[in-house]
Amino acid sequence: MAAKSEPPNKLAEEIMEERRLIADDGGRLYEYDAGFWRQLSDAELHAWALAVDGPRSTSARRRGEIVSFLRAACHQPVTWGRVADYEIACRNGVVDCRSGEIRPHRPEDYLERVMAWDYSPRAQCPRWLACLEDWFGDPDAPPPEDRGEGQQPPEIEALQEFFGYIVLGHARYKKALVLFGESNSGKTVPLHVAKHMVGQDACCTLAVEHMDNPVLRWVIKGKLLNVVTELSVDAVVADGGFKTLISTEEPVLLNGKNEKPELYTPRAKHVFATNSLPRLNDRTEGVLNRLLIVPFTRVIPPDRQDDGLEAALLEEMQGILCWAIEGAKRLVERRGRFTEVPKAREVLSEMRIDANPVRQFLRERLMPDNKSAIPLATLVDVYNRWNKGSRKISTRFLGKLLRECGQVVKNVRYSDDGVMSSLIGFRVNPYRPPSSFQVRPEAIMAVGPEVTGAADAEAPPEVDEGEV
Repeated sequence: MAAKSEPPNKLAEEIMEERRLIADDGGRLYEYDAGFWRQLSDAELHAWALAVDGPRSTSARRRGEIVSFLRAACHQPVTWGRVADYEIACRNGVVDCRSGEIRPHRPEDYLERVMAWDYSPRAQCPRWLACLEDWFGDPDAPPPEDRGEGQQPPEIEALQEFFGYIVLGHARYKKALVLFGESNSGKTVPLHVAKHMVGQDACCTLAVEHMDNPVLRWVIKGKLLNVVTELSVDAVVADGGFKTLISTEEPVLLNGKNEKPELYTPRAKHVFATNSLPRLNDRTEGVLNRLLIVPFTRVIPPDRQDDGLEAALLEEMQGILCWAIEGAKRLVERRGRFTEVPKAREVLSEMRIDANPVRQFLRERLMPDNKSAIPLATLVDVYNRWNKGSRKISTRFLGKLLRECGQVVKNVRYSDDGVMSSLIGFRVNPYRPPSSFQVRPEAIMAVGPEVTGAADAEAPPEVDEGEV
């Protein structure tokens, strides 16, 4: 213990001799502990100052001077997360997912977190694999142990790859996981397993509608996983913040209450479990392309529900971590391309139509015709009648919606002195569907086809290239 008369700077140096500390540009102090740099609270720092200063001689001013010296003396530029794209930081070291080799932690990796479990390459997770079969398995397929690579149900492959993405140290693969299904379908179990895998203190909850808010998104700092257990029926994806947090790995502004604003590069992955789809204010494919949807279509009856399942899976977390690392290996080999889930196409189609009902209008009321064009002044009346019950839209807004669907809208000269803004490559379908009709099972389409116009076909003659 230092003498009571020693100056605060000397006491701060004693702390620095005993602990490995750094301070970032915002004055936040971190201690290297158990393989990663842990951010220290003001309360913890002042408790250290009290311990070295002595309870009888200390004062708030002296403790403040000790902490201020630490912040100044330990400052250095920090770039977080310097592990390779294929490395996974576990509790007992950093694993190369390609080879399974493990190396020791290094302070210069500048990790904010590590997985909550040791890497044990021989660990198994039979209960977890049985759950996956209950949710997604084909009863007529060979047992899992007899299946070759690529023969697992696509839902299992995609889920394993996203768990692999969770454990990787970067956020460059541009996907958020949506576990979509009815109550009692098991969709929240993977979410809770993911939370246990990274550790509860490495998780946060940031709603999709708040991702544009610099104050509310402060919670994501230093976290590995953002989990949302339910999306409200009124939830609207804030497309700007959502796309930035999910995909760009670029700095975003965080401005927490009583905190200094900072530009921070988040690396947290995002998992949503819901039985209602969010609404989009982005009518392009930007948000939809970032969603990895895994539908849970089987409701587990009450007599098969296991109240002890979460506790049982907790016993298998080292095995589940190995299972996730296998998914990471496959994902790295494919350069971030996730397995496509066919059952998710219908969900995505529904979201596309909700975001832009013009897509459904194109299917139901128009016919592709390379040599035709429809004036928007005519088409807007057809659309508003088709979309009755909703607010009418203007000709200009219809043109905007059509372009967002990938259609060609241009000025077309229809006479020597007449030009009209028109949709190119379609004509109105004169056929009116009956009120009811007989249908064969094979005629039912699970997902309506995307209607494409004549973007690459012959345009009508005398097209004025100026878009409206």
